[in-house]
Amino acid sequence: SERGKAHARRRWLVRGGLVGSAIGILIVALVVVLATQGRFSGAAQTATGTPTGNPEDAVSGYLNALAHSDAQQALSFAKLPPTDQRMLTDEVLAASNASAPLRRIEVRTTELTDYRAQVEAGYALGEQQVTESFTVYAVGTEWKLYDVTRKVELGRLGTGDLPLRVNGVTITADSVELFPGRYEVSAADERYRLTNAGFVIGSPAVGPDLGAAKVELSGAGVKQIVAAATRGLNRCLAVRELQPAGCGFGAVVPKGTVVRSDTVRWKVTKGRETLTALRPVLDANNPRLATAAVQIRVTGTAKDTKGGELGVADSITTVIAALGADGIEITFD
Repeated sequence: SERGKAHARRRWLVRGGLVGSAIGILIVALVVVLATQGRFSGAAQTATGTPTGNPEDAVSGYLNALAHSDAQQALSFAKLPPTDQRMLTDEVLAASNASAPLRRIEVRTTELTDYRAQVEAGYALGEQQVTESFTVYAVGTEWKLYDVTRKVELGRLGTGDLPLRVNGVTITADSVELFPGRYEVSAADERYRLTNAGFVIGSPAVGPDLGAAKVELSGAGVKQIVAAATRGLNRCLAVRELQPAGCGFGAVVPKGTVVRSDTVRWKVTKGRETLTALRPVLDANNPRLATAAVQIRVTGTAKDTKGGELGVADSITTVIAALGADGIEITFD
């Protein structure tokens, strides 16, 4: 009947409406879930870029690592660790802390943004009180110090090319990266003695007060020059020439006279003992050069081709010592 068919259609329409409503609700729910997931995902990404802790912890951790002579721990707080790490070792820090311990550390943040902070630190370095502001940056989830070391130009000490020891470590470079601390500088060559060569680095932001070091010959250096000069004099005396090179003495024969070289003889007649009492002094501009005054009398004899006897007297007044890395070269004047 027509009435029954219409009723059936209504049932299907209602059923279709219910199905449509269910689908609509499902779609809305799915959109809400996706939107919520997107919100949480975005929050998670932001969290991974936000540093945990506070910048004061980074500065305090760095200074405490220095105080405990832990070089690698101190470097871990650097935004960009220095490439030159030859002197950034536990041993060098330990030597610094032995003479000037780092202690009484206090820190406070004076400026803070999402990615940058200024942290003021106060600490004692031996008897010296230091107050310094450290710049700290957010790097991922951590706070890192912009500077943790100071580049020091050792050439300003005025020691030329002499190899140096800094806190017991030999170094030949003109410049070096160093942590805050006290540094004792000595000559790596036993022939020299340095004074006024030590310095203090209060913080990475301030360079040390480097004055010209006083470079002198050590007792070993003087002894080696005396020995080299004695050998040099003996070498000169053995030369069968009228003008021995670098010996400071010689003879000029009359014109027309031909000397038999095998008859040339030299000997010291006075002053040989002055060599053992040498007082060599380093050149003010070149620590590789030393001179000493002497008074050594030398006489020479020879025969000419006609059998005639020749004699001459001369003097050595100066010993010149060139102190190379491999030994000492002596010349006389």
